[in-house]
Amino acid sequence: MAGIADAGQERQVGCVTALTTLSPVRRERQGKLDLRLALISGFPALARPLAELAFIHYARWTVLESAPPRDGSGERVPLASRYLLFESNYNGRPGDYLDAFADVLPYRLARLWGTCQQFEQTVEQADGGDGLTFPSWAFRDYVERNELEVLHFHAAYPQATMIDVRQALAVADERRRAGRRRGHALEATVRRAVPLVIGPEPPAPSLPQRLRGLVEAQLRALGRRYGVNPFGLLAPVDAAAADALFGRLRRWPQGDGQSPLGALSDTHYARLVRVPPELKYLGQAERDDLGAPYLLYTSNHCGPERAHIGRLRSELAGVADEIWGHSPGYPGHRHRDFEDWVRRHRVGTRYFAYGYAPREVEQIREALADRERLATTLWNQGLSRDWLEG
Repeated sequence: MAGIADAGQERQVGCVTALTTLSPVRRERQGKLDLRLALISGFPALARPLAELAFIHYARWTVLESAPPRDGSGERVPLASRYLLFESNYNGRPGDYLDAFADVLPYRLARLWGTCQQFEQTVEQADGGDGLTFPSWAFRDYVERNELEVLHFHAAYPQATMIDVRQALAVADERRRAGRRRGHALEATVRRAVPLVIGPEPPAPSLPQRLRGLVEAQLRALGRRYGVNPFGLLAPVDAAAADALFGRLRRWPQGDGQSPLGALSDTHYARLVRVPPELKYLGQAERDDLGAPYLLYTSNHCGPERAHIGRLRSELAGVADEIWGHSPGYPGHRHRDFEDWVRRHRVGTRYFAYGYAPREVEQIREALADRERLATTLWNQGLSRDWLEG
């Protein structure tokens, strides 16, 4: 399993890296965690510093309180402890990513992970902290102890950073606005697009744009309809077949158009994660042992959940059987009970953050390609050099 300091091939595609952690929650602080997640999920403006970090595509927090039974027989099994499941898709080296988290958001990190076992003792009280901030090395160590193995990671546009996507969408918006301005000089439109194409990030939005963005984010949060939505599925794996299955998933091809999960036309990012039978033990009163390894599937997809489940069945087809065929009770993608099986193994999301406006996968790919073409045109015309020189 790759550690934080050395992202393994399975969890890094192009310039995008996947991180998944599972942290046991302190029983006496469960109420604080619930309240915090309810506040930031219901009022996105409270979490703007996280959403505005320039390297996160998507991130989510989930609280695991139960697990599907290992024999696939019915009601979910309650866990002795609750666990905070965190995942993100981000750009950059893992260490730099966590350093930025610790530097920019120490208070917010403490409010969330501070409810978990050993965070206070090993991070907040680590040498070098001053009560208001904590050393980034301690946070990196804590995350590495809680990290789960990503067996396979799919990215729909793996060579694009989060800033690339923001810029591409800004260019697309500028083109639409220019198209509505009759008689508007083309050169002025092109010149205005220069910083959108080659600048370090899109220009700061105007006050009306910021207000409109906050209102749209609030409406999406209240309706739990984000445009691009989180989905999760946790399923037991027959212990006798687990090692062979996990080995095959580690060997799945990755990169542009190579991942079997790339067949999902609505999916920006998806991953398969190994969850060990013993979960994570960091000194809580009781250990949790699920009795079998589990496989966690998560995705960030466009549209409603039911449509995504339908695509798991129709677009993955035999690949779905390869993934979950060793899960007790799995009916197969052709069976009428497939959707019911998926829903019984579904994992909800408490808080979901996204780095750019929701768009269809193909819309983002087209915007990125258009931005690349425009960048070449601007450079050939000398406009980019003029802008860079002042």
